[in-house]
Order: sequence, then structure tokens, then C-alpha cells
Amino acid sequence: MPALDSVQEVVDFVSPQNVKYKILKTTETDAYDPVPTPRAKHRKPRPSS
Repeated sequence: MPALDSVQEVVDFVSPQNVKYKILKTTETDAYDPVPTPRAKHRKPRPSS
């Protein structure tokens, strides 16, 4: 199990066979995971004067 402070979200999931799961979305990565690249922030254009 991941550390409690690394859990960002818990998602309930039901499989097609009607089995219930909880998906934990965390900030943890494995040593073999690629380094995440920062995503470009989308900004609304400023209204022209």
C-alpha cells in the first residue's frame, strides 16, 4: 500500500463481472517509470483593449 500522504484520489470501479475495486491515484512512481515531463499550462488569452 502507498503512504497515506501520497494518495491524491480514490476512485470506485466496478468490473464487467460486477467486482468492486478501489483505484488509488498517488504521487508515487517506480524506479523504472519514465520521468514525467511538465505539461504546458493552458491560459485563456487576454481580451484586447
